[in-house]
Amino acid sequence: MGTHEHEPELQAQLIDSKTGLRAFVVADNLVSGKAMGGTRISAGVSLEEVRGLARRMSLKLALAGVRIGGSKGAIVLDPKVQGEARERVLASFGQLAGPLLRGGVYLGTDLGCTYAERSFIHRHAQYAVEQQVSLPCDWATLWQHCSDVTGLGVAHASAVAADLLELGARRRRVVIQGFGEVGQAAARHAERLGLRVVAVADIHGTVSAEGGLPLDALLAITDERGEIDRTRLPSGVRASPQPEAWLDIDAEVLVPAAVANAVHAGNVQRVRAQIVVEGANSPLTPEAIAHLAGERRLVVPDIVANAGGAIGCGLALLGAIPTGTTPQEAAAWLFDQTETRVGANTRVVYEQARAEKLSTHRVAEHLAERRRSELFARS
Repeated sequence: MGTHEHEPELQAQLIDSKTGLRAFVVADNLVSGKAMGGTRISAGVSLEEVRGLARRMSLKLALAGVRIGGSKGAIVLDPKVQGEARERVLASFGQLAGPLLRGGVYLGTDLGCTYAERSFIHRHAQYAVEQQVSLPCDWATLWQHCSDVTGLGVAHASAVAADLLELGARRRRVVIQGFGEVGQAAARHAERLGLRVVAVADIHGTVSAEGGLPLDALLAITDERGEIDRTRLPSGVRASPQPEAWLDIDAEVLVPAAVANAVHAGNVQRVRAQIVVEGANSPLTPEAIAHLAGERRLVVPDIVANAGGAIGCGLALLGAIPTGTTPQEAAAWLFDQTETRVGANTRVVYEQARAEKLSTHRVAEHLAERRRSELFARS
């Protein structure tokens, strides 16, 4: 997990002593001269981590059948740095990364980087997607309509997994760890798909309701950081401040959608769910994956489940959105593509893992490598 057997096709370190910028851009591979991925902003991000993330993006895109390479950007920056000081660093990153963006290496949002900051970086890079590819509207407007796409894919993977295990209507309870953009969208779409969200966790702990959370009321008291106002909880909703209380909730599906390594050797034995759907990037450590595989739990790997953003962005960058569509129609088309591709990969990975008695992670990565080789052969 997170390792790579080859050198990335492009690797750059960006430094500006005037603003204090230190950043990395890695393109794991270029397909027909193009690669895509997000920009992470974190105080502790390293080049090795960025290389691993770019590699995972390559596999995610290849597995989904999107003919574009994987990349990742990262800015080493303490989140406490805000205001003009932060803007100077982001502007410098945009200016130095501009030639890469205009040359085919797209850098969007990732952990710590908002949509507004992505637009700010692009502006200082003198880069606009719509100048390079035909779109039904400007890039920012398109993504206002597509912000749910990753959470949609996670919810759809959860529903397909429940179907594969033939869980009845009363045995489709879901716990979501992480209530940011992905977790909130996953909750909304899970409910639409007939799943019942019984608990969600944010930075302050876990809120739960045995019969299912009143999502609309809960979302109304959740701020832009994904933090739920405990003083305004709806009647019947319980709150626990314990950091890992989400592991102890009785439910069939667990969706870790917050940070890497959330489930590890020290807590994996507390997982009660039959199905674990990776809503975040690498939320399970290798030890946790091996433990759950040994217990024959169904784990839907991140490169399958949380590929919605990569699928939507990749198809848009390739100019695949049908012409003449409105922004709403374009989003609906991208959502349909996400459901189709995530659903198909959830099924094939499960079936192959069961037939070959391998972990779903191993099967998914082998399948992604094979499809990646096919992309190279055609590029």
